[in-house]
Amino acid sequence: MDSNEETYSHPKSFFDQRSDSFIVDSFEVDTVMAVMRRFPHNVLVQRAVVYVLRRLAYYPQVCDKKYREKIEVFRSSLGENGAIEAAVNVLTRFNEPELLGGALCAIGNLVIDGANAHKLNEVHGVEIIVEIMKRNRDSFTVVDYGCFALCNLGDDCALRVSLLAPSQTQS
Repeated sequence: MDSNEETYSHPKSFFDQRSDSFIVDSFEVDTVMAVMRRFPHNVLVQRAVVYVLRRLAYYPQVCDKKYREKIEVFRSSLGENGAIEAAVNVLTRFNEPELLGGALCAIGNLVIDGANAHKLNEVHGVEIIVEIMKRNRDSFTVVDYGCFALCNLGDDCALRVSLLAPSQTQS
């Protein structure tokens, strides 16, 4: 290579400091969130982006430890970059069941991370999910992924107790 040629490298992220030298960059997360923010009213773009969010925040039960760790960090990074808020915006902005189901699935994968679960609660996402499920009760996809999101939210016991407390006082 000529000494005048430059090589491109992605900006490095917090993966670089990990002891297992698991080096990945945050390019994927940054790109997904930038596209989601740039085209907030485009149903086709949002459908594609929520699909990518779903994939970046999901790992199968049977996968190796490094892959699982990578996805856990992606979940956290996505949350820090506004993925919960963006997915909730999809729920409030669109009425297409396929898109709503995708956003609910993405939320369900994201809220496995406790900080993301708390963010969902802070933006009144639980109430929005329940309302979306009521409005789309004839859509198996919406109801199924809505239940999925709420069930995964329930993994955080302290959050579950705080969500139940207001409803118990209204009885």
